[in-house]
Amino acid sequence: MDQVQPGHGGQEAPASRARNPDPPSPEEAVRIIDGVWAQDATRGTFVWLTMVTGMCRGELLALRWHDDDVDLVGGMLEVRRNYVWLAGRGIEKDTKTHQMRRIALDTATVDVSTAHRQQHEAQVRQSAWSHPARRSCSPTRQKPKSPSTPTLLFAQIASHAVAYR
Repeated sequence: MDQVQPGHGGQEAPASRARNPDPPSPEEAVRIIDGVWAQDATRGTFVWLTMVTGMCRGELLALRWHDDDVDLVGGMLEVRRNYVWLAGRGIEKDTKTHQMRRIALDTATVDVSTAHRQQHEAQVRQSAWSHPARRSCSPTRQKPKSPSTPTLLFAQIASHAVAYR
């Protein structure tokens, strides 16, 4: 059933247009990653993986080290889940396409991810938190915060990087 909205003379509301992506230039991408890494290595890894893999933020937040999602020896990520914020709480659900997919990782991304995992595991050892399916993005929480948090951080840092063109 088509949606009729007030102010459109009883006609179907116009379809919203998808925004054209405006990715950063390679130079801006370097400034963005450097800016994030200067603040926090975990967030730097998150932004790196976003730029290199093209994964959605919820897919990255749902990655787990111990469910075969991350294979650093084989240089492969398996995207199986998406993490979304619904009615004020985070839940895991199927991916948007309802299909698992594999992403091959280049050597630099394997190195970045390996360093992140080592830091992650050291933090887990220092905490009392020992959930068996530890998430790759957050060593001290069973579930991450709102998926909007990385987007807000990225927008803030990206605006600074673009301002220095």
